[in-house]
Amino acid sequence: MKSQPLKILLFILISMNLIHCKSIKISKTDKIAPTLSMGAYTQGLKKKAIVKSDEMPKKILVAEDEKVFWIASSSDKGGLKKLDIEVVSGGLLRNNNRLSQKVEKENDTTASGLSKVGILLAGELQFDSPTSKIILKSKASDWAGNITFTPTVSIERVPKPVARISASKIRIQRGESVQLNYETDHATKALLNTSLLTTLNGQRTVAPNTTTRYILKAENEVGIARDTLTIVVIQPPTAPQIASFTTSSSKVKKGQRVTLRWNTTNTTRIKIFKNNSQIHNVTSASGSKRITLNTLGIVNFKLEASNNSSTVSRNLSIEVAPDTNCFSYPYVGNFSVSLRDHTAVVYEYPPSNLYQGQRITSIKNPFNVDVLLNISGREQTIRAGQTTTFFNGLGVGGRWILLVPNPQPTFVKLKVCTRRN
Repeated sequence: MKSQPLKILLFILISMNLIHCKSIKISKTDKIAPTLSMGAYTQGLKKKAIVKSDEMPKKILVAEDEKVFWIASSSDKGGLKKLDIEVVSGGLLRNNNRLSQKVEKENDTTASGLSKVGILLAGELQFDSPTSKIILKSKASDWAGNITFTPTVSIERVPKPVARISASKIRIQRGESVQLNYETDHATKALLNTSLLTTLNGQRTVAPNTTTRYILKAENEVGIARDTLTIVVIQPPTAPQIASFTTSSSKVKKGQRVTLRWNTTNTTRIKIFKNNSQIHNVTSASGSKRITLNTLGIVNFKLEASNNSSTVSRNLSIEVAPDTNCFSYPYVGNFSVSLRDHTAVVYEYPPSNLYQGQRITSIKNPFNVDVLLNISGREQTIRAGQTTTFFNGLGVGGRWILLVPNPQPTFVKLKVCTRRN
C-alpha cells in the first residue's frame, strides 16, 4: 500500500503528465527546449503552487506549523541532460535527508548514446524562521544545449488567526443588554455567529431574550480560529395573578355565614385577612373558605397571593347588619277583656315560633289611635303612628297586654321588629 506522501506525489506527476522514465537516443541537434514544471505543496494538497516555464510566478500562503514539500520535473524528447532547483532566499531544500540551497541531477549517457527522457526531484522545505518567505526557481537543459527556466514560486508563512471574545457580564436579567468585546489577530475576516463583522476588533451590544452562545470566528488564508462565550439570561419569575376573589353575599345579617372564593395563577401561597388579622394561610392557588360573621358593620377582607418573586392582593367588603325581623301582631289574642272605654287583648305567646329567642328592637303603632302596651310588666302608651324603643331588649315571648280604646278599631296591629341575641 502506497504512503500518503507518495500518493500525493503520483497525483501531481500524473496531473502534469511528467512521468517519462524511458530511455531514448540523445539528440544534439534538437531545437526544442525541455518542458519544465516546479512548485510547492502542503500535505494533502490543501495548498499548492505549480508553475510551468510559460506561466507567471505563483505564491502560496501556509501556516507556521504546516509542512511544505517541493517538486521539480522536466523532460525532453531528445533526452534531458540536467535539472536543478534552487532556494533563492528564506530556507533550504531537504533531499535524501540532506539540507542544501540547491539540488541538481544530471542524466548519464550510455555507450550506445541513450539518455533518460526526464528527471524528477522532490523533497521538503525547511524555513529559516517561523516568519520567513522561501522563493524557489528551477532550470533544465538538454543535450542540444537548450535551457528552460521557470518563474519563481513563493512560499510565505502566515500566522494562524487568533480570536478572543469577552463580555461586560455573562449573566443578565431578561431585557438587559450586554456589551461584547471581540479581538482578532492575523485575521482578514471576522464573523460573530453568522454575521460578518465590519471591523476585526470592536464591540457590539446585544440583548438576548434567552441564554445565547456567541461564536467569534477569525479567518485568514491559512486557517480559522474560534472563541465562544455564553451569555446566561435569567428569566424573571412570573408575578402571581388573581383572577377572582368573591363572596357568596356582599350583605348579610349578624351570625350568618358567607363563602369566600378565590382563583389565582403563578401562586405558591394564599393568605386571607379579616380587618387586617390573618384568618387563612394555604398553598392552594384556588379554593374557598366559609366564615361566620358576628361583627356588625363593614368587614374588610384582603386576599394576598404570592410566590418567590412578588405578592399581589385584592380586597372585598361585606356589610353585616343586625339580625332584625319585623312582623305584625294580629288584633286577636289568646283572650280579651272588655272594659268601659277600652278592650284589653292578652297575648300569652309570640305569634310564631319563628321569633322565639329574639329580642325586641322597636314597636310601631301604624294606626290613628293611641294604644297602651304592657310587656312582662313594662308598660308604655304608643301614640298613633309613632315608633318606640322603650321595650328594646325584651324577649318576644311572655305575656303581652294591649289596651285598645273603644270602639275597637278594625285591624289594629302593632309592627314589632326584633333581632337575635
